[in-house]
Amino acid sequence: MDDGPDDDRRAATSAVMDETFALTRLLTTLRAQKNDRSARLLLLHLGRSGQLRQQALAELSHADPSTISRHVADLVAQGLVHRLPDPADGRASLLALTDEGRTALAELRREREERAAAALGGWSTEELTAFAASLARYTHDLEGLLAGPARTPHPGSAEPRAASEEDRA
Repeated sequence: MDDGPDDDRRAATSAVMDETFALTRLLTTLRAQKNDRSARLLLLHLGRSGQLRQQALAELSHADPSTISRHVADLVAQGLVHRLPDPADGRASLLALTDEGRTALAELRREREERAAAALGGWSTEELTAFAASLARYTHDLEGLLAGPARTPHPGSAEPRAASEEDRA
């Protein structure tokens, strides 16, 4: 029995959640296929920010500091990242990309652009724009659940937020 708009809304919300879970499973599968991908995604933050303390990198990545520590150790061992003394605090160090790290970052960006072009090739510009705006709003609202009640409301505009490098991973 259909009670009208409330049932339609529940069905639509359920469909969004089903697709969210399907997307999450797909992304998990993609990450598992490239076991060092999580570490390499840290290159995006370093490429954008220049130099960061490891704690700042953990915060930007929304990841546990111990996980970031392992990833950074891997990146340093691969010669993609190096440590520099932090001029503001001699006890701390800053992380920065090496020349090899910048090359790996360029390759990562190229791979991502190719995957996006292949996945979205059949979409019109209007469809892409509408999807980006809706996805930005959905992401913002989900982030708000993590942040708690003191979050800023989504502007609800038709324009999506500018995606960060991490968002485009």
